[in-house]
Amino acid sequence: MRILMLADVFFPDTVGGAGRVTYHLSHQLCNRGHQVHVLTRNPNGKFPSREQTEANLFLHRFDLPAREGLSFFLSEIRNSRGEAQRAYHETGFDVVCAHQGLVALGPLFSSAIGQIPFVYFFHSLWHEEYLIKKQSLIGQTPWSAKSVAFCMRKIDIFRLNRCY
Repeated sequence: MRILMLADVFFPDTVGGAGRVTYHLSHQLCNRGHQVHVLTRNPNGKFPSREQTEANLFLHRFDLPAREGLSFFLSEIRNSRGEAQRAYHETGFDVVCAHQGLVALGPLFSSAIGQIPFVYFFHSLWHEEYLIKKQSLIGQTPWSAKSVAFCMRKIDIFRLNRCY
């Protein structure tokens, strides 16, 4: 099976739980004979945009020029969609597996990739984590953060409704 794995972060490019889960799952799927292509961010552009790390494990990294705000969201959607389409046209995929929210949005808007069975690993409520990070020391959340979280929640609902 040819699997497209979508993840905002990937170990060892970044350190953290979500990246490690994606790495170990991808590694084990490769050990079972599947071909796994991981689409992830290229932190600060310091890694190769394409890399084969194991016999059946391929990384496709996309640049993310903006660090936050609306330009961050839009560039992640646009760049993940473009890189996913390139990988699809070269390889073709049997299933798409997403681990985080934003990186999945661009590929789902692709006409080709949007037709492939889609699995979403729901690790946490993305919008609630964002709200916690944006709270002040006295527990207040700015209106702008609440607006962004509202959009993030809608994105989660869209992705979950797309799952098989």
